[in-house]
Amino acid sequence: MRNILVYIEPHPIRNYFEEFYDVGQILCDGMLQLDKGLGYQFRYFSNDAIVDRLVTERAALSYLSMRFTADENETLESFYKQWNEESIQDWLSLVKGTGPISDFYVSVLSRIREEYAFDAILLWSDNGAVRRFGEINGIPVLHAEFGPTRSPFHKTVYFDPQGTNGAAAVLNAPLDELVPAISVPRETWVTREGKVWNDQNKVGLIDAPLTLDKGLVAKGVFSGPFVFIPLQLQDDLNTQLYSEFKTPEAFLQYVIPKVLAAGFRVVIKGHPAAGGRTYNLIAETKALKYAKSLEDGVTIIPRDTPALQSINVIAQAAAVLTINSSVGFEAILLGKNSILFGNAAFDIGGKLQATPDEFTSLITQSDNEHSDKLASFLCNHYLHPLEAVTNGNAIATVFDYIFESQSLSTHSKEFWQGWISKIQFGYDWLSESTQEKEDLRSYRYAGNLVGNRLIFESGSRTHFIKNDQLVVQATYQNTKIFANCKHINNSFIGFIESTEDPADDTSKFIKISGWALDLKGYRPPVQILFCSQNRVLSTHRILTIRRDVADFLGKRVAPKCGFTFEIDKKHIDNNDCYLIFLSTSNFAYRAPLKVGSITSQIN
Repeated sequence: MRNILVYIEPHPIRNYFEEFYDVGQILCDGMLQLDKGLGYQFRYFSNDAIVDRLVTERAALSYLSMRFTADENETLESFYKQWNEESIQDWLSLVKGTGPISDFYVSVLSRIREEYAFDAILLWSDNGAVRRFGEINGIPVLHAEFGPTRSPFHKTVYFDPQGTNGAAAVLNAPLDELVPAISVPRETWVTREGKVWNDQNKVGLIDAPLTLDKGLVAKGVFSGPFVFIPLQLQDDLNTQLYSEFKTPEAFLQYVIPKVLAAGFRVVIKGHPAAGGRTYNLIAETKALKYAKSLEDGVTIIPRDTPALQSINVIAQAAAVLTINSSVGFEAILLGKNSILFGNAAFDIGGKLQATPDEFTSLITQSDNEHSDKLASFLCNHYLHPLEAVTNGNAIATVFDYIFESQSLSTHSKEFWQGWISKIQFGYDWLSESTQEKEDLRSYRYAGNLVGNRLIFESGSRTHFIKNDQLVVQATYQNTKIFANCKHINNSFIGFIESTEDPADDTSKFIKISGWALDLKGYRPPVQILFCSQNRVLSTHRILTIRRDVADFLGKRVAPKCGFTFEIDKKHIDNNDCYLIFLSTSNFAYRAPLKVGSITSQIN
């Protein structure tokens, strides 16, 4: 069992002690999914304001909290200042791990570890004090951050062993030497978010770029070739630490003249969060005032422009120019060129960086091969769907690999190829394995899954797991139906003993054998589903007598608790197969198809 400390940033940022509450809740929700069967337990630490809210919102978090002592709280209170250049510099020093404020947080972590012997730290964004503590004590620190895909794109989170944004270890990945599990044109990764689900009357992510917006046409946004520039917040770490441009005004003063000289117009959009933050609003107002002074060739659209309308602008632009905004990556997924003027976690190898001597060619020429490979690596292996974090085991899978690969350099091919082989939650983003997004109102409820003849006599069966429910959808006599049961992790024990070729080498089938019993009453499963990705390809019965299992367990169990069946090899080759064991009590457990224990409870 490994102990994890979830460190929810306690430092007062932007005049606010609760700046990291929402993301702290995401991390805690994700950790709550990792029961003891996955080998992890956790406690979390933050300031009183955040802990009090978490305890109120999540009863299960009450006994997992860790707080500052009274003396430490006095020191923490002294860090609260008006949000200005001085307090921003304090924050930047903390992120870099320098100065007396960082020393204080290192001492607090030392005190906490005496009370709770944690083996690793999970935190959101960057904190140099935490990183220093990890280095001093030889424990892994895993950094989390939202991926560069925001609504209406697929929402994602990434985890990195070194940092976030321009400090991320992934920037050192030798992308050209790596072989992603799947490589598809980059636009493919947005197809799952196409139409607004089950409502053909609404415009979705795929349709938005294809039809000019009447309102924008009236404003002259599309009159002539243009580049799109989304502004960023001045106090953002991306701006302050990973860019030479410390203000949005300085960025525009550098880039707009170059764009106009290259024969392109400029369309600028303010940051949607700037209006609610005085410090950033002042900085952005200065930048927009400069842009307006140029008059010809510059168009400014409101910062509250709806997302789909902004996507329409991106799709019509020759390129997106940004310091390191997530909009740059979203533009890549829409098939556009992105040119960066700072470091971003999605720019592996730095091939998106602006070069003054090739400015025009960067706007007009696309490196499709690099963009496709970049998107496939990031979307499949590095950017995890939010559901896989808060309701799945993405955190455990990444931690498993971090502990397993501690001897490998994060600059090495071995580290990242190993990462590819173990971590690929993004496939759900591309495939239909997250079919829960299809509105179940278009299906007829057919009752419990176990014992459901309609489901098991139907065709076109698919499944998904959400909120502890396993749902199987099917088509029965041209009618869409679904049935469900509770999904309980590690609710069965058993072994998959072989997944091997039969003796006849000419056979195109693989033999799968093993045994299974539910833990509620040590009864055999009533059915075993063989699944490839989200598809239910076949169902199988328990037929094999296994008296050795009863001897092994020292319990009186049904003699027939074994299974043996054959599957076409073509389904095994995709390396994403599962067995779902169904209990007579209408619960289920999904286990990967690999030789060994189906749970971690027996060896």
